[in-house]
Amino acid sequence: DRQRAIDRLLALRRFLARSVPRRTAAETLLLATWNLRDFDSNKFGHGPRLPESFHYIAEVIAAFDLVALQEVNEDMRALETVMDLLGPAWRYIATDVTEGPSGNNERMVFVFDSTKVQFKHIAGELVLPAASRIQGEHQFARSPFLVRFQSGWSKFYLGTVHLYYGEDSGAGYQRRVAEIDAVAKFLKKRADQDGQNYILLGDMNVVD
Repeated sequence: DRQRAIDRLLALRRFLARSVPRRTAAETLLLATWNLRDFDSNKFGHGPRLPESFHYIAEVIAAFDLVALQEVNEDMRALETVMDLLGPAWRYIATDVTEGPSGNNERMVFVFDSTKVQFKHIAGELVLPAASRIQGEHQFARSPFLVRFQSGWSKFYLGTVHLYYGEDSGAGYQRRVAEIDAVAKFLKKRADQDGQNYILLGDMNVVD
């Protein structure tokens, strides 16, 4: 098992070297988003992740400077295992769980290399004003998460979302489209007002 895990890690490292731009100290800032799919409550009954899986997850995250994770569950021991593997320079900022049938007790998390990226003291979940609320709903199924970061001279707000999952047509589809429209308009308005840089990423639940 140990040798198999080592061989797969080396193969994964070679694949990432071919597929992802090389991390540099000052010339690049590599951002990624990843829905880790029920990390790691086993509510779908597929069994808990194998111990070696955490090494693969950490290897992928380490290829980037800052990664937005979706579907991190209430119990954060799985995330803490990955953080231990990443090493002491890596930090994370997490939301509280979103309760209710659509929220699934999920968290959204930013994981970042603190030697490259710094948290700039502002973090919060987006709450829509009354005029912007999604028709038939008060807020998003899972509240988008917005955090201010800095890398080098660049300061920016990074937002992550896990939008409503539903049907490819009908009411579920319309709600997902409404959430995409609402968050895009909200962040555009903020950017127009304060002149700051806003980046939005995450799981939009849009399938081609």
